[in-house]
Amino acid sequence: MTDAEFEGAKNMAHGIIANFINSLERLPTETDFNDFATRTKDMLKYGGYNISDDDFEKIRRSVRAKVTVEMDGEDIEIVDGKEHKKWLDDIKSKVDWFFWTRYEDYLLQIKHWPQNLVTALNTTSDKILDYMGNPNSTENFNRRGLIIGEVQSGKTATYTALCNKAADVGYKIIIVLTGTLEDLRRQTQERLDLEFAGRESQSFLSKDNAVRNKPVGVAIYAQGKSIPQFTSDISDFRAAILDNLKLGLDNLNGTVLFVVKKNKSILENLINWLKRYSVQFGAKKINQSLLLLDDEADNASINTHGDNEDPTAINNCIRELLKLFSRTTYVGVTATPFANIFIMPFNEDGMLNDDLFPKDFIYALDVPSNYIGVNTIFGDKYKNFLVPIEPRDYPDVEFYFPKRHRVNLLVKGLPESLCEAMDYFLLANVIRDLRGDKTEHRTMLIHVSRFTKVHEQIYDLVSVRLDKIVRALRAYAAYPVAEAERESTYIKNLRKVFDKYKLKEIGGVSWEEILHDHLRRAVEPLKVGLRNSSGKAAFSYEENKDNGLRIIAIGGNSFTRGLTLEGLCVTYFYRNSKFYDTLMQMGRWFGYRPNYDDLCKLWTSQEIIDWYRYVAKVSNELKQEIVRMERYGKTPQDFGLKVRRHPEALEITARNKMRYGTGVERPVELNRIFLETPRLKNDKKSSYANAALIRKFVDALAKFTKQEDTRLNLWRDVPKSLVAQLVLNFDSVNWVKYQARPISEYIDKLAADYWDVFIPEGDGELYDGLTIGGEKFTFKPVERAVSVKDDEIRIGGANLQVGTPSTTKAGLTADEINRAEDAFRKLKKGKYMSENVYLIYGRRPLLVIFAIRPKIDDAKNIPELLFALGVGFPALDPKISESKIATATFVVNQIGYEEDIEE
Repeated sequence: MTDAEFEGAKNMAHGIIANFINSLERLPTETDFNDFATRTKDMLKYGGYNISDDDFEKIRRSVRAKVTVEMDGEDIEIVDGKEHKKWLDDIKSKVDWFFWTRYEDYLLQIKHWPQNLVTALNTTSDKILDYMGNPNSTENFNRRGLIIGEVQSGKTATYTALCNKAADVGYKIIIVLTGTLEDLRRQTQERLDLEFAGRESQSFLSKDNAVRNKPVGVAIYAQGKSIPQFTSDISDFRAAILDNLKLGLDNLNGTVLFVVKKNKSILENLINWLKRYSVQFGAKKINQSLLLLDDEADNASINTHGDNEDPTAINNCIRELLKLFSRTTYVGVTATPFANIFIMPFNEDGMLNDDLFPKDFIYALDVPSNYIGVNTIFGDKYKNFLVPIEPRDYPDVEFYFPKRHRVNLLVKGLPESLCEAMDYFLLANVIRDLRGDKTEHRTMLIHVSRFTKVHEQIYDLVSVRLDKIVRALRAYAAYPVAEAERESTYIKNLRKVFDKYKLKEIGGVSWEEILHDHLRRAVEPLKVGLRNSSGKAAFSYEENKDNGLRIIAIGGNSFTRGLTLEGLCVTYFYRNSKFYDTLMQMGRWFGYRPNYDDLCKLWTSQEIIDWYRYVAKVSNELKQEIVRMERYGKTPQDFGLKVRRHPEALEITARNKMRYGTGVERPVELNRIFLETPRLKNDKKSSYANAALIRKFVDALAKFTKQEDTRLNLWRDVPKSLVAQLVLNFDSVNWVKYQARPISEYIDKLAADYWDVFIPEGDGELYDGLTIGGEKFTFKPVERAVSVKDDEIRIGGANLQVGTPSTTKAGLTADEINRAEDAFRKLKKGKYMSENVYLIYGRRPLLVIFAIRPKIDDAKNIPELLFALGVGFPALDPKISESKIATATFVVNQIGYEEDIEE
């Protein structure tokens, strides 16, 4: 079977199996898939493909890697629902979804997306579209939002879907801002040409009418409408080109597309060109709807100037673009939103200013199960992905590639670790060929410096080494194995790498077969390329789309923002960067690796591995913050976000991007400690709100298990989310021993999912003001001394103590209580026994709801019944005998800082 026949059979198999799976309306089981594969093999034979068992197994593996994908979780949506009325459902049935439908067909038929992922994209893009302004509204609008996705996870597909749907519903101008480099702008333009406009942009901006409307990409499926492209894959925005072709905004019937990089002069030219039309239309603003998509929105778009200075150039240009139109939606897109959340949302008057803070919505995208990200690589799932460059194993790396070096570094040779990575890449090419991926792109990345002169030296050295390997294979690959290895050190080293990384087991092929039959054929097409500002030795995947490009790519900062390296299999990364966002953006190895994820490897230092693990932890914490926003119905304008600061070397982002961030201490470990709310606000509104909150919470306890001992008001198995929400919303005076929001956040993160809830009783009169499941709950509130000072109600006398030492016994057996007390007496002879004694390892955390009858001489303004809370956190380790609060430093955004000040 020829390569062309194999590709045809593979594409046909993709379509057949995808149709089988779509008919299930669920993800297939392994049995389903094997059944589909057997039936597909028969259908291929009927289709004229005489396919061997080996070839079909390659096709089966390839198809399986792409079509059995599911979503791991759910998207997270944070929206200001008060200010915005949803509009999409009202017009949905009237819209001709021309552009979306053909993009949907393209994803299914050309890119072989599973139906469930296309359905998920449809749902996600609908939701985001609904949060944007209605382009057909007669009222002006100015919407600001942010889409957060993982690095290399498919954010571009999301905003491409938005482009298609925005055109369908009537947005007239779509401007996509890319990064600061032309490579990324060109890549984005090419992608939107194929997946949105449906024709080559450079052809459209040509005077040759014969080629202007040549259909490509999505236009295969429909050509009834078109998207004029006012930029091209060979030219950023240039007014002269449009004027020469008499292209403008006059009498727009459809949607026009601009793909523009973040460059001051280019953006200013675009603004000046657009201003012509506001003058021409005789209005202060252009009466058209604008969708401005800001890709890599944390890069260059952030205003890093001080309060009394003009905004930075790019930030100011984006604001000016938005001011030109009467109806605008700005959507930032980023994988590293650290800088975006620190944008100042308010001006001196407390009003929202015109900066790019996502005031209206934040949308965090879920990722499919086949996404390989920071948690999988630097967790446990892909243990063989990482190859630490340890000094004891590779002592020469700092000699050749010192992490701290200048532009004039003389690169004297290639370190052993890079030679090993390079040899591994050559062998991985063979295995990919054997798996039937001969026409797929595959890339090795070398990223060790930001200086172009250093790149060029490495390029020369790698090129020479590759040439020597190719010559050795031409001369000796046909020799018997032992003789070939004796004649060539390069072949001998390739054998060592083959054995070291167990490629016989992974590839299912012997070293002898690889050397004699496949290695030279796989290596001969390999090229070395540069990706940097020099423009030398550039490479293009698009120009090699038919046969697949095999490239060793060398570069620096060009690889840190948005650029996709197709088929990236091997990465050699030895850079010294200390910003969370830069580190994450350098991770070009994140993404999707269908049919070759087991071959992927990253050579890097142990220090960098540790840094990524820390940043993964921080990123997960930020996502948890956003989940909390969604759970509690908060909007971007009224919920503070925070990011944990590294205790030593790393920085969150550039300091001038965090001017409005404030350092705060937050608990990260509460160990064997009981915390209470003895200080309440002397305010009727606060007291009534707390009473209503407690009544609602206690009434809901009917859903949970009550302690069998009827003398004890104790309920088991109460979800931590309910406890966290009660703690967050209960209105008390925060002080050094009790801060509601940080404690609530800590409860959310606690490993224990379920709590005990206890309502202690006293000796006074019965109280029947609470219900449980609608039935009256009668009990005796406790009595406590209460005083009023500085607009505060203080409970528990001078010690400010609500509970008693025995409060936290609730939920323990008599034996557990005795053991806890005996252990305390041995450790602390004669010392005071507090509530913390009973917070032993292994028990559930405890929420205590105190109903208090105040004992006070002058109780004119004090309610007859007060409520207070106590939260008990057990020991996290059986060896812990002392109470402990461990804190870490976080940086909070301006909203979080305002909340702290208020508290």
